[in-house]
Amino acid sequence: MTINGSKLLREELKTLKSKDRPEIIQAIATARGFGDLKENAEYHAAKEKQSFIEGRIKDIESKLSNAEIIDITELNISNKVVFGSTVKILNIESEKQVKYKLVGEDESDIDKGLLSYKAPVSKAIIGKSIDDIVEILNRIKVLNYISVIGFHFHLGSQIESDIPFLKLCDVANEMNDLLYDNSLNVKYINVGGGLSIDYKDPINNQVSNFKSFFKIFNKNLRLKDKQNIHFELGRSIIGQCGFLVSKVLFNKKSFGRNYLIVDAGMNDLMRPALYNSYHKILNISTKNQDFEKYNVVGPVCESSDVFATNYNLPISLRNDIIVICSTGAYGESMSSNYNLRNSIKSYFSNSI
Repeated sequence: MTINGSKLLREELKTLKSKDRPEIIQAIATARGFGDLKENAEYHAAKEKQSFIEGRIKDIESKLSNAEIIDITELNISNKVVFGSTVKILNIESEKQVKYKLVGEDESDIDKGLLSYKAPVSKAIIGKSIDDIVEILNRIKVLNYISVIGFHFHLGSQIESDIPFLKLCDVANEMNDLLYDNSLNVKYINVGGGLSIDYKDPINNQVSNFKSFFKIFNKNLRLKDKQNIHFELGRSIIGQCGFLVSKVLFNKKSFGRNYLIVDAGMNDLMRPALYNSYHKILNISTKNQDFEKYNVVGPVCESSDVFATNYNLPISLRNDIIVICSTGAYGESMSSNYNLRNSIKSYFSNSI
């Protein structure tokens, strides 16, 4: 533990011994005066608290006697993540950057930016350094059958903000400069994918904002001479190019809920069942202006065979055609013959 962590435990131990222990002894003595101990709630509560105090005293004394006290000011941390390091972590989904100091278990306090070195995220980054990349590549350079031609990033999927891509450029530039300074020149930088599509309004927003996306990298990514940048734009290109067309098999009401049972199932489009993903749903058979909320489900005997719950649709009838939008990416490629269902059929058109 750190010196500060040791100090906090010693202060707590002092309080437990000099204040809490005498107070609870007095409380027990007072409670005894209330009569029969078998039905004396005050006495039993005080004894329970005393047990906790004595247990905590023993716990702290044991930890202090066995602890290795580390003065982080004397550590040769350099640029490697170690116990006592302060790190910045970016949450790609929320775009929130937080700063933590890696400390001992007993001094950890997330609200104060103190993270236990045993926490999963701490274990994932302790011992890591960007210099590790140079060391690994230098080892690879002497191998006859391996040639390093580039490095590859994976930020995540369905990223709706510019901030993660800007951060990626910063990291890529740092890594690229480090490799270049160590005479390790690579031809390719693959920044991966992640550019989002609009699942909520796919009809009016059929094309992702490629202009803004490419502008970020053109302005912020510093390529070396003869270097190429690669992008993985799968979802952003084809996501809005696919639609799952199905037919209403049954329309029923159960326990006050309306159900549309369609002939497409979770085996045809797995994303809603697997990720609880949202897809816009249309009824293209009706011009009815009266709407109701439906649970749109498939015919597979699984509780997860659900495309949407409480979804607002025009009043829908048996044999109506239901279209589920934005299925061009991770639709057919993730489909299966689960439950002995036939493979989904594909039809192609140059027009919508």
